[in-house]
Amino acid sequence: MNSFEELLKKQQSSGLQGIVDAAKKASSFSEGGFKDDRIWKPVLDKSGTGSALIRFLPTPDSEIPWAKYYEHSFKSPISNRWFWEKCPTTIGGRCPVCEENSKKWNAGVDSLKEVARSRKRRLHYASNIVVLQENAVPENNGKVFIFVYGAKIFNKLMSAMEPEFDDESPFNPFNLFSGAPFKLKIRTVEGFSNYDASEFGSNEPLYGGDQNKLRAIFEKLYSLKEYTDPTTCKPYEELRKIYFEVTGESDTSMLNVASIEETQFKSKQPKFETTTINTEDSGIDDDDLAYFQRLAAES
Repeated sequence: MNSFEELLKKQQSSGLQGIVDAAKKASSFSEGGFKDDRIWKPVLDKSGTGSALIRFLPTPDSEIPWAKYYEHSFKSPISNRWFWEKCPTTIGGRCPVCEENSKKWNAGVDSLKEVARSRKRRLHYASNIVVLQENAVPENNGKVFIFVYGAKIFNKLMSAMEPEFDDESPFNPFNLFSGAPFKLKIRTVEGFSNYDASEFGSNEPLYGGDQNKLRAIFEKLYSLKEYTDPTTCKPYEELRKIYFEVTGESDTSMLNVASIEETQFKSKQPKFETTTINTEDSGIDDDDLAYFQRLAAES
């Protein structure tokens, strides 16, 4: 684990290229539904809006200040149970849920595609943050949390590191000295959280560069290794068993999914609930489409 002094030295002198390269690599390709006090979740009011001022932080034991992972989270109306598990594609493994989704998606039946959408893997990033101002929960102010977010916010982080326009200067949003506060602004659009209005403020040292305060922050940082630790993904066969128990489906590995009548899925699976925590879209994204197509080609 890095010491506070090592972190100070690196952050005061290091450039962006290392984490920019990691961001590009990541872009190319609350766990499990229980309460985790380390996880910060912005509070929305009755109208579905919310805001907070936060600052992204480095990690204590890695050069890369975020962890990227996938998970599946959906509730079956048949069993009334949740399937909420990390997707093994996080670590380059084989995932039974992705395989079943690929069969449904490529069957060419609209109702099966809707089921696949509701069970799709969802991309998440996790980073350390400090809450600077949260009017809805003022007791969070000054506290360090893990913030789990999606591609929209990650893209804003990437834009800070590699601006699109020439008149914008790149900066490391995770740097304690040259970073900037992030104005998180949330609106609910068609049932999903939208972060388009979120933006960075002006660059400034966190807490004015006060090393006593920065040391106190450093000592509260969380390791993010658990999010990509292979031991946190269940084995393929175990996940497959859980999947069929939760969904109430038969093992269709030897069946032609296209032959399943559309009415069967409409009657047995009328609607699937999916988690909306940190979900920024409701459809199959390009990454998942490519993944489904690759699975189909390999089968």
